Amino acid sequence: MKRRRRETKEEEEEEKERHRIERANRAERRESQINVRTKSCESCPSSARQNAFADTNTNTDIISTLPDPIVVHILSNLWIVEAVATSILSSGWRTLWTLIPKLYLQEPDLERPDLNLSFVDIVSRIWTLRNAISNPIPLHTFSICWSTPCRPFYVDTWVRAAILRGLEVLCLHNYCNDTESLVELPRSLFFSTTLVTLKLKGNIYLNPPSDSWFPSLRKLQLSLFKYANSDSSSTILTACPVLQDLELDVHLHAFQVNFNITIQVPTLKGLQLCCTNYFESSSSFKVYINTPSLEYFTFEGHLGKYVVLEKLPDLVELVLAVQIVDGVSIEGYAKRVRDLIRPFAHIKSLGLFTETTKILCHASGDDELPMFHGLSSLKFYACPFFEWHAIRLLLGQAPKLQILVFESCTDYSYGESVPDNSWDESLDVPECLSSHLTTCHYIGFLGNKDEMQLVRQILKVARVLKTINIIINSRLEPKSKLRVRKALSKIVKKFPKSSQTCEIAFDERPLL
Repeated sequence: MKRRRRETKEEEEEEKERHRIERANRAERRESQINVRTKSCESCPSSARQNAFADTNTNTDIISTLPDPIVVHILSNLWIVEAVATSILSSGWRTLWTLIPKLYLQEPDLERPDLNLSFVDIVSRIWTLRNAISNPIPLHTFSICWSTPCRPFYVDTWVRAAILRGLEVLCLHNYCNDTESLVELPRSLFFSTTLVTLKLKGNIYLNPPSDSWFPSLRKLQLSLFKYANSDSSSTILTACPVLQDLELDVHLHAFQVNFNITIQVPTLKGLQLCCTNYFESSSSFKVYINTPSLEYFTFEGHLGKYVVLEKLPDLVELVLAVQIVDGVSIEGYAKRVRDLIRPFAHIKSLGLFTETTKILCHASGDDELPMFHGLSSLKFYACPFFEWHAIRLLLGQAPKLQILVFESCTDYSYGESVPDNSWDESLDVPECLSSHLTTCHYIGFLGNKDEMQLVRQILKVARVLKTINIIINSRLEPKSKLRVRKALSKIVKKFPKSSQTCEIAFDERPLL
């Protein structure tokens, strides 16, 4: 019996010793792994920066111990002038800013009157310093914006150098209207195989070669005043076989007769087209759109006489900000707008600005609006008043509407509010208000009389409404915001609601 106990005790001690040895081995392996990781991290910073922070006292520069990619990421979030200024910290920091793959050179950010340096001087110095090092990292994004005179030679030089190094995003905004500052783009730009995004705005002369080619371009923005000819925009679009997003802003002048806008891009998903033409009596333009994959379409400005739309079966969202041209009859112009909107009866989302809504109200027999049987979201943009009779017209054409949005656009102005006597008129409740509309948003609420009337009217007729979300204008003072809330509360208590489950929610954040 004693022998068995002794053997058991010996086995227990052997088991304990075995566990102790295993724990020691595991601890040794962990320490070895930590040492390997430490050595690896120490090797991440450049050798120059390691020498710069070799001092191990309590004042060690923590940022300098970070790997180069992390430091470059931090620098890329600074203004370029601040990023360049870090080069004086030590020899290890001298060239780190040149590793930033994105350059945003905006004139307001680069003004240095204390040094008596112009915008061109500063950009040229940054460009020279960046390219002075051996094997500079290729730029991913080059964005430059200026409004003071700048010789086109400099812009041409910068763009040529950036394109040669695999540039993917190029943004040129020339707000200087000086004749000598007109920029004509270098020929090499129109044959870039790496550009994914191209944005050109302002005093830039667009004259693309007939054999231009952008095999990778997916997003294009043109907002220019100078076109070589009426087919300049069409030429560049033909060169973009994979284009998905297009913003085209055309400003027409009296001398531009029969200007053509042809958008024939099979891959296009989103289109924003703005046409400004104040001289219809002496100038006209034709619009031809053939984009079978288009899903989002925004039209802003003046609508010409000749607009041809073909093959738009996948369109989901349409936004119209049509403005009338002086000297054109409102009835004739209303027919143009109705002809534009008629092919889009299948869309799911529609947005209308105030003046467009007014134009659509001028019905004349056979020119009535189509029924939007698939429309689930309708948005009205105003500044900052809405006309109830126009809203009623559109609601009657959308029997399945579920979401109704009003947004007060104080940045736009189409005249002043006029008395609207339709608020108290009897209303045959449209089908959408009686059985489908569940959500209503009001963005930028100011609390004026027309807005209060609008909320009251929606509460009065919407029978299945669940929520009205009021986004109060953030510019209002706290006292004004409180006054608006109290006024809305009185409306809810004083006037009956068709939907007993409807709640009013308040918010001061913009609705995304």
